[in-house]
Amino acid sequence: MHAFAALVLSPLVVFVIAVTVEGILRNSALKSTVEGGEFANPLLWAPGLAIGFLVNRKTLNRVASWVWLAGVIWLAYGIWDSMHGYDPRFYQGCSALENVVNGFFVLDSRRCGGGSSTLEGLFFTIPAVSSTAYAAGAWIALRRYRMRNKTISQ
Repeated sequence: MHAFAALVLSPLVVFVIAVTVEGILRNSALKSTVEGGEFANPLLWAPGLAIGFLVNRKTLNRVASWVWLAGVIWLAYGIWDSMHGYDPRFYQGCSALENVVNGFFVLDSRRCGGGSSTLEGLFFTIPAVSSTAYAAGAWIALRRYRMRNKTISQ
């Protein structure tokens, strides 16, 4: 349940939020501000943090704090697959490392092969970021529960 919430539900929420913000701020001067920060942008990790906190507040499962491993393994698989299928003829002279950095972290669709760049970030990096934020939220929920019980018992 926690892996599904972290790797599927949270990225879906991120996608819905991104599409909504894009629609609202289409021609606004705030658009560049909201889109800034790449993967440090709270619009990408805050939903995972909130969902992890809310779900684990109810379940209080320590395993939820380790769901980030599934996201990192998924990202590692995506990077391995990208490196394995790398052919310099299709990536505008970019090296395999430049292709991975662009495809999974920078997401510039005009460099290193074009449109697949954003798909790699969407299918691999966002679930990894979401699962890491989910695990942090789950850990915060557990920590809060333990601190509250500790003060009650004293």
